[in-house]
Amino acid sequence: MALIALFGNHVQLAQRWKRDFVFFDNVAMFVYLGSLLFWMVAFWLPERKRVLLSVETQNYFLALRQRGQHDLDRMKSIGGSPL
Repeated sequence: MALIALFGNHVQLAQRWKRDFVFFDNVAMFVYLGSLLFWMVAFWLPERKRVLLSVETQNYFLALRQRGQHDLDRMKSIGGSPL
């Protein structure tokens, strides 16, 4: 929002428009009010229930973690740097 207001003021100064040309000021104000309304509604609504991972997905991530740990341990045992 602040970037839009800064851009509007920059355009007004660069074009040497008078300060009574308030179009960009109004745009910045409406964007601010719109974002304020969005966040008010977002925080007012109840939080969505979190979906638990399926057993298949949990097992996949567990196997992926174990494989990564195995590869890291193997690299350390041969004296290599993990990075």
